Order: sequence, then C-alpha cells, then structure tokens
Amino acid sequence: MKIMPNKNTQQITVGIDIGSSKICCAIGQVNIENNKIKLLGLATTKSRGIKRGVITDRDKLIETIEKVLTDAEIMGNIKITSSYLSITGEHIRSINTQAAIALNRVNGAAGNIMERSIEQADIFQVLNLAQAVSLPVDKDILHTIPQEYVVDTLEEIKNPQGMMGRRLEARVHLVTAASTAINNLISCVEELGITVDGLVFQPIASALAALENDEMDLGVTLVELGSNTTNIAVYHGSALRHSATIPIGSAS
Repeated sequence: MKIMPNKNTQQITVGIDIGSSKICCAIGQVNIENNKIKLLGLATTKSRGIKRGVITDRDKLIETIEKVLTDAEIMGNIKITSSYLSITGEHIRSINTQAAIALNRVNGAAGNIMERSIEQADIFQVLNLAQAVSLPVDKDILHTIPQEYVVDTLEEIKNPQGMMGRRLEARVHLVTAASTAINNLISCVEELGITVDGLVFQPIASALAALENDEMDLGVTLVELGSNTTNIAVYHGSALRHSATIPIGSAS
C-alpha cells in the first residue's frame, strides 16, 4: 500500500463526511490541468456514536471512522495520513457582517492624501477585522466567506486586489460552531493517526460540488436533506448569503 504523499507536493485529497445515518470517506486525485478530480477510493458505512452533529458515543464513532478509512484505503491502495472533515449540527449558526479599513497615505505635507493600490495584505486585514464580532465564549468561527468588496463608492467587487482607492470595505458571511463539538470531532479522527487539514460546513461542500457558477450568480437555494438534520445554503450574486441547519431530517 502506498503512503499518501505530502500534501504540498501532490494533489491527493481525502474527505470524511460524518453524518447521523452514514459516514463516507472519499480519496480523490486532482488534475491541475483541467481541475477535475479522479476518484481513487470510496467507502460508506452505517454511522454510530453521533446524532445531529453531536457525539453521543466516542468509542463507537472512532471504530466506525476507522472502518470506513480502512475500506477506502484498500480500494484506493493508499495509506491515508490527513483529511478534511465535514461538520453539521444544531450548534452551527451563520451571520452576515462587514468591516472597512482606510487606505489613505499622507505624502509629505499635511492634507496631501493620495490613493494607492490595494494589496493582498489589505484584503487579509479587512477580513480579519470582519471577524471581530461578539460571540458566545463556547463558539468559534468556522468559515469567513467574502461576499463582495466595496472600494470607495464602487460596489459588488469580487477581487479588489490592484485597484486604486482610499477605503476598502468587505461584506462577509461568517459560519460559527460550538468549540466543544469541533474539538471532539477532531480528536476522534486524530486518535486514529490522521491529521485534520480543515473542517467544512456540509451544505457549503455540497454546493461547491453540485451547483454551477451561473446558478450561484443568478440565485439558488441548496437544500441537503439528511437523516436527522436539513442543511440550507442560499447563493446570490456568486456569494453565500445564508446558511443554516434545521434539526429535522428524513428520519425525524
């Protein structure tokens, strides 16, 4: 069995979808030239030890994850060392917020203000500032997703880098999740010797896989009906406008 190469030198990605009814593991190889994914391994097993995104029996969940990982490794003939996890549950909340920074530079004499081009560091700064919202002590920010930027009075800008201006504003969609739920899920996977590269809210991952760019631009609502929860992601103007988890599913 081949060891999965270092993620910085190869394009093999592993995803684990942990749901209330089933747990899936997929191993994909990304073709950089055409941006397509070749499926190398896929495994699914009945879920145990988790319900509505909350772990109810840690030992059973770890056993189930280990089984699905082993089945995917055998199919793909690859030893998994790291993966991305999907997460959902009633504890996840989303909000829309915004922040702005000044880009003015004083050139010599007082009052001589000139515009300058927007750099990547400015974009990072305004996105970090947008995360400065009041959250409960048990909540962490899971995603900071830009919706659009405003440069001075110019709106609906998707990428402001290189543009000239005096003020940069970012409108973002924040997804928050319970810190305990995140840490417990990560620890279950890490106990199996798997490094967690990141977490993704389930409907966002489903939207990226199922929706076309034109649909996201014109406006579309993705409804992901699960066993115990229903996830929703609303897109318009090529940006995520709303996301939520409803504690009702097909088995409820």
